[in-house]
Amino acid sequence: MNGAGNEFVIVDNSRNEYLITKSLIEKMSNKTTGPGCDQFISIEKINNNNVDVKIWNKDGSTAEACGNASRCVAKIMFEKKHVNEINLNMHSLRHICNLTEHGDIRVNMGKAQTQWKKIPTTFKTDNTLHFNYDFQITPLKNIQDVCVVNIGNPHIIFFCKNLSNLNVNEIGPKIENHEIFPERINVSFAHIIDRHNIDLIVWERGAGITKACGTAAAAVAFAANKLDLSETNVYINLPGGKLQIDIDIKDNIFKSGPAELEYIDEFVYEESNG
Repeated sequence: MNGAGNEFVIVDNSRNEYLITKSLIEKMSNKTTGPGCDQFISIEKINNNNVDVKIWNKDGSTAEACGNASRCVAKIMFEKKHVNEINLNMHSLRHICNLTEHGDIRVNMGKAQTQWKKIPTTFKTDNTLHFNYDFQITPLKNIQDVCVVNIGNPHIIFFCKNLSNLNVNEIGPKIENHEIFPERINVSFAHIIDRHNIDLIVWERGAGITKACGTAAAAVAFAANKLDLSETNVYINLPGGKLQIDIDIKDNIFKSGPAELEYIDEFVYEESNG
């Protein structure tokens, strides 16, 4: 499946048939040895409208949350169980997914965390929405603001004057693996078009450049609003498509966007020796 171009392999493992290993994830995520994807998703347990899922990046590392994957799993559950609300439990957070009257999938992403310990980062600061750390990386130019937030997983956002001539392949991994981020970090480059539209390019932790990232879109919309760069309802334009983000008066973040089935296939499990 894909959500705005963000590609997933989703396996129903609710009967615990498969031992998910790093080797298996790497094979499935590679377009040469498998279907290829940005993240590998396992549906671990289904209990009425509550669904437990686990998420891995293509390098085999675990991910705490994935907003685009939530819409895709919700789409499966809506069609399977004929309901219009599903609770997705991932790591230590929950995404509440609703099927709207227009057929869209809307996800309550919860609230963003802005304390430096919650990101987490070792750079102690009282204001993560103005993250004044000098990364000493030459290609980082045209930067207006830098923010770090956690929305189930950690994000750093560089608000840029423009996104042209930006070497994301060079900058992304340097920031992702920087020593001040002990759990690594997702890296976003955002450009404010107007108060309702933002362009976004994402270097995703453990996956690299992706066509879309739902948690990054939510993090960017939240940070932009708190910096008074945008309204509480905004469209995030990514290479793979457009996501709509809305923030309510209690700072709950809601995300809407497409979820598409590419194909269904039988999962042939051939892992041996664990």
